[in-house]
Amino acid sequence: MALDALPYRWRTLGYAVRFEPYTRSTGLGVTNSRTRTITVYVKERQATNELRATIGHELGHALDFGFATVEKRAEYRRIRGLATDTPWYPCDGCDDLSSPAGDWAEVFAALLTGSSDFRSRLAGPPTQAQLDSLAPVFREPGSDGA
Repeated sequence: MALDALPYRWRTLGYAVRFEPYTRSTGLGVTNSRTRTITVYVKERQATNELRATIGHELGHALDFGFATVEKRAEYRRIRGLATDTPWYPCDGCDDLSSPAGDWAEVFAALLTGSSDFRSRLAGPPTQAQLDSLAPVFREPGSDGA
């Protein structure tokens, strides 16, 4: 399964992950911080790398919702060169790809999966130096230094 093959102890995030069929109205995934549920919508004959990138993006949101601190977000913005006055979250249910929260989720997915399908509209794909610098920010909850 694409989820369990990821090199991240995702259960430490405290979210349940479920898979549902994709429809045009669902989008690719959603993370609900209130119910602590991630729903990934799977397309018929979807490429494994695309599915893994979506899972990684949603896990990035779960990490952000549960474990990101003001300091971690500030460090993230510094490393990625993001403005400090841009609201972290656009709004509940909004397209997040133009927000720091969406950029965080995309960069987390890139680090986790090696995906080149980078969709953030806030900043370009992360450099290897940025990924290296962000690895401690994205560390699994409960691991050393988290």
